[in-house]
Amino acid sequence: MSTQTISKWGSSLAFRLPAAFAKQMRLEVGAKVQLAIDGKRLVIQRVESTPDSNAFFEAVKESQSTHGLVSVGKARGKEMR
Repeated sequence: MSTQTISKWGSSLAFRLPAAFAKQMRLEVGAKVQLAIDGKRLVIQRVESTPDSNAFFEAVKESQSTHGLVSVGKARGKEMR
């Protein structure tokens, strides 16, 4: 358990998340969390990110430009139609 002081941040209220809590929840800068109210409790839950197909193909393109394509020769069978 940790006691925090609520501060003002713009028009919102804020508090600091202790590093030990962030580590235990595997949170880092840029991580997404979901906030919910359970009675009088604030519940903070880490959101698991799932990459979409666009992110996958962008990563493949970046990898290809960084490492270059490897030639495996001409098609020998019915690989290319």
